[in-house]
Amino acid sequence: MDYDQRRGEISASHRAEYRELLDRARIAIPRGDTATIGRIATASALLHQKRAPKKHLNSMLKASEATDALGVIVAHSGTMIGILLDRTAADFPRKLRSALANVSTFDSSPKIYLTMTGCR
Repeated sequence: MDYDQRRGEISASHRAEYRELLDRARIAIPRGDTATIGRIATASALLHQKRAPKKHLNSMLKASEATDALGVIVAHSGTMIGILLDRTAADFPRKLRSALANVSTFDSSPKIYLTMTGCR
């Protein structure tokens, strides 16, 4: 609660943008539309950057682009930033190596978290 109070209120326009992103996610997730999910996550990260800046967001955006990833995702607390990859894609191993190589330029110990597959 203290963290949220320090960040202040979310403006009405930001609430509307978040609502639109959530509406799009409600469609994309059941469809397994990973490209749209990546765009939504990135848009949310950028929107939240205005409220709670994350030091390495720009570096992660560049690493995501260099990797040809789906996008970036952030914990809105700002404690974690990640690059989204589709682990069912044929080029996943190459993209994972690329993401690690790009992130390693500014983070000496990046972590890998894999989601479960087949959950719809």
